[in-house]
Amino acid sequence: GGTLEELRRIHPVLPPAVVIHNGAVGGIEPEPPGRGIGCVGSIRPYKDPRTVARAARRTLEPVIWIGPGAREIEALQELAGGRLGWEPPLASGRIPQRLARFRALLLPLSAGLFGERLTSPLKLWDALASGIPLVAADTPAVREAAGAGFVPYPPGDADALVAALDAACRDEALRTRVLDAAGGRVRRWSDRAAEIETFADRVIR
Repeated sequence: GGTLEELRRIHPVLPPAVVIHNGAVGGIEPEPPGRGIGCVGSIRPYKDPRTVARAARRTLEPVIWIGPGAREIEALQELAGGRLGWEPPLASGRIPQRLARFRALLLPLSAGLFGERLTSPLKLWDALASGIPLVAADTPAVREAAGAGFVPYPPGDADALVAALDAACRDEALRTRVLDAAGGRVRRWSDRAAEIETFADRVIR
């Protein structure tokens, strides 16, 4: 993984190490046709909120950011033409039900070390398990985790983000293709637990 490669670059001699990704809760069916584009999580610079705001100004479906940050959303409204929606944060157990009602999902990341190599976003695994098409920043970290299970856009490119979001909402062939690929990338928390157990056994023995 990118995180492990970066650690090995900085610290050439490491103890046994492995990247163990997060997982997601399954069992929630989408509620078609879905409405809006959901983006879940805190509003941080490394999530490229200004590009999201510029794109939200022009997308066919409204973009709705769920999470802490009402003031940050308000500060972005001029860029968004007043079209960036916001909902307060949800308890983790309620997130899958909310995702199921969206038409598409968005995972934005800025270019840079965090988005390109050091991240395995929890929301990525939630999105892959949701049955809703995901649009995400095209970074090595996301590609490694999601494979072909997302619609990519170059970080920082609002025009490309608009095109990707509109396609994810309207192009049925693309939606089917992305969801088929995403299904093969879904991870449950039991998968993570099994990988931790396997690694611990290997190190101890």
